[in-house]
Amino acid sequence: MNQLKECPECNARLNQVDRNIQHCEICGYWTEKGTARLDTLMVFA
Repeated sequence: MNQLKECPECNARLNQVDRNIQHCEICGYWTEKGTARLDTLMVFA
């Protein structure tokens, strides 16, 4: 399964908390490994 290497919000390095969760210590962004949360990627038109 692929994983993100950088946080999509602040470009800091993502840490792997456990087998399935990645977390950014800088801004608090978290995601499951192999996915990205859509709430930060939504564009309002």
